[in-house]
Amino acid sequence: MNTERKIQDYLHLYLGCDAQIAVIVPGQELSWEPDKLNIRWLHGSLNKLVEVKPILRPLSDMTEEEIDWWWKYMRKLPNEELEEAVWTTELNGEPCEPHWTLWSKTRTMGARCGYTLDIFGKFEPDDFLWLLKNHFDLFHLIPSGLAIDSTTL
Repeated sequence: MNTERKIQDYLHLYLGCDAQIAVIVPGQELSWEPDKLNIRWLHGSLNKLVEVKPILRPLSDMTEEEIDWWWKYMRKLPNEELEEAVWTTELNGEPCEPHWTLWSKTRTMGARCGYTLDIFGKFEPDDFLWLLKNHFDLFHLIPSGLAIDSTTL
């Protein structure tokens, strides 16, 4: 089984989400025009391009407002207050993939309750769509070199 990652296996998931793309032509500067290049534009132009990379955000780039919105509406926890959000690389003291842990102010038997937000979690369809629409890299395309990290532009 071939495990090589290819952008065409992922790019279609961002169709309709207005994710920005970069056109990479060997020997030329990175072409990135937010008003002109988006996933919808790409559909009719693919045969003219050398390489295309979506411009995505790592999950660690989630703002306080986005975390709060996620907590209240996507996790459907309107009656629980968010105490803290932590970007971490461990779970229960063991190393793991980077993820957000969202801690509730609610205590269960004296312990605080944590909810993880990461690509290995189980997302409802609306959760998945919200993450795509907000241009998050859900498939590790940035570290694989298949996408550009928007925080570096």
